[in-house]
Amino acid sequence: MVGSPIAYAELARIIEAGWRGTRSLSHPQHPVSAPLTDLTVVDATGSRVMFRTQGSVLVLSGSPPVLSLLATNLRGLGTVVKPGTHTHWEYVDGQPLFDPLTVPMTVEVTDDEAY
Repeated sequence: MVGSPIAYAELARIIEAGWRGTRSLSHPQHPVSAPLTDLTVVDATGSRVMFRTQGSVLVLSGSPPVLSLLATNLRGLGTVVKPGTHTHWEYVDGQPLFDPLTVPMTVEVTDDEAY
């Protein structure tokens, strides 16, 4: 996933507001692999966030409280992760946010001006 702090904050805002559905990822990345073109957010009963792919769609699922916790992490990308760098979001034994079956994600933070 690639975005600016403003874009991640907006995504956090709409997830917390209850938005569920599909939206375009404006700039598909990673030409070495198949690009992800859309993001789908769905409610689920699990106690952890799950990232999975369906073709070119990144599907993010979890219960509303877990998605709210994810939103907090998305919002923090603008303050904790410096633009031009990235972080890894994946299950690690003992880590409470991500489901053990989640697809590992590299989350890149760009300058606001880049998007």
